[in-house]
Amino acid sequence: FPESPNQQIEEVKKGEFDFFIFESGYDEIVSIYTATGSPHLIPTGGPTYEFKTELTFDERVYASEEHIFFIEAILPKKIKGVILNIPDLLDIPAFFDAKKIFESTLYNFNGSFLKNYQGDVKKFVKSSKVDSLLSPNVNILLKPGLWKHAPFDKTDIIGKYQIDWVQGGLTALNEQYKGFGKSWGYPVVDIHGLYKEINSESGYQTESGLRIDAKTFFSSDGMFPSPIGNAIIANEIIKTINNYYKAEIELISISEFIASWNSSRK
Repeated sequence: FPESPNQQIEEVKKGEFDFFIFESGYDEIVSIYTATGSPHLIPTGGPTYEFKTELTFDERVYASEEHIFFIEAILPKKIKGVILNIPDLLDIPAFFDAKKIFESTLYNFNGSFLKNYQGDVKKFVKSSKVDSLLSPNVNILLKPGLWKHAPFDKTDIIGKYQIDWVQGGLTALNEQYKGFGKSWGYPVVDIHGLYKEINSESGYQTESGLRIDAKTFFSSDGMFPSPIGNAIIANEIIKTINNYYKAEIELISISEFIASWNSSRK
């Protein structure tokens, strides 16, 4: 799928389909936390904003890419679909709580240097550097982040300003998607709520009563959902479609999926 917003609109315009699933692009949202990109995080309006289907020139200047995409590519087709909101990515295992490092014995060993990071840094990006820093099997002289000749760089750490800015943008985007749904008649799949449930003490419960925690839901990199996690997301989409459009799409049996997945890995 093309990256250019205009090319995306043209691609959808010429396509033939009768249903859509809209999501912001998980990779792009993740990239800003890991300092490898700068996705568009400026939504249109707020909770009381009226999402118009026709925009004046001035309104178009301040409208978000998503707003323009919908009114030019999706709405003219008069098709059904669902919108996925955005999870709180600070819940995912890939972002390691900096407090655990600052309170470790390593901080006492070389607190004068590590303290340089403490004021602003709230999260470390899970990586081999963090593994080495916390591992008892790595020589203290080889640990990254403790010495001036081997500091952490910006791709390793997430500061308070970065968190506040991105979280504000994600919250506003979710409000925008809620506005899209309310104004144009599309249901919103609550992926944000799903991630919160996955990370809760009791975890997520499937229709058969199976409990799924973050360790099962996420892949080994701690960043993206595992095949089981993707199956759960698929079920949430199916349930939203069934409830809103009165469809009867069969859910994936997570128990059978796990058994099949485990069997294929032997």
